[in-house]
Amino acid sequence: MKYILILALQVIFFNTFGQTYYPYKTCDTEPDLKISSINISDKYTKIEFEYTKKGKTGQYIFLNKPGHKNAFYIKIYKHKYKLIKTENIGHKDRMTTAYPNKKKVFSAYFEPIPKSVKEFGLYEGKNGDWNFNNVKLENSIDHKGIKARESAFKFFDLLTKEYKKTKKWDVMFISIMTESIEEAVEYGIEDRDALILYGWARYMSREPEIAIRNFHYALSKYPNDPEILFYMGNCFEFSKKIDRAVYYWEKSGNTRSKEKIKRYTQ
Repeated sequence: MKYILILALQVIFFNTFGQTYYPYKTCDTEPDLKISSINISDKYTKIEFEYTKKGKTGQYIFLNKPGHKNAFYIKIYKHKYKLIKTENIGHKDRMTTAYPNKKKVFSAYFEPIPKSVKEFGLYEGKNGDWNFNNVKLENSIDHKGIKARESAFKFFDLLTKEYKKTKKWDVMFISIMTESIEEAVEYGIEDRDALILYGWARYMSREPEIAIRNFHYALSKYPNDPEILFYMGNCFEFSKKIDRAVYYWEKSGNTRSKEKIKRYTQ
């Protein structure tokens, strides 16, 4: 009897949870929004999102209710898979506040898609602002990589909070953060924020050459990204290659880059 019960639980587990992927796909029409995970089961397709409003001001966000003409849907070839429900985000009549530079995680559930699917599109009705083209499901990332990424960003938060109090960078936190984000990258985590953190961690560990190689790679994935260009300039500054530093700061064009340039050109 125990054997039968255990076997039944295993079947329920796999049928319920299915296959999970971690694409970290950025929205094609909204750079502050990304897909962090996709779970495909027999009962539904769950997509988890991360929204981080960059800048000094927040943003009200919402998803239209299932059945609305502008509700999210998954498109595979000519077939559409409808939205079933949403989680941790309001609808238009009760929007959710996304505070500046704070991650907001929410989910959307859709009709189950075939497990053989390798790619799909995700669209917000006919007139929506959030659209994802070519969401690939070919490579799932080991869950250890996701955990390592989460750990790295937790230590980054602790590190910055400690710095605000003491005006000193905690060497131990930097070391642990670097190990965690390096592990995440080794597992294939290559979203923009992870690559920036990895490069910054190497920079803070006084390893500018490794940081520069990382930022070169990051720029191949996210060309002309102001933050990546800024940190690339900082790495060359650390290496006392000021001409190269100024070159990347000028390409960055953000406020911090302009302040850096003034130091060396006035």
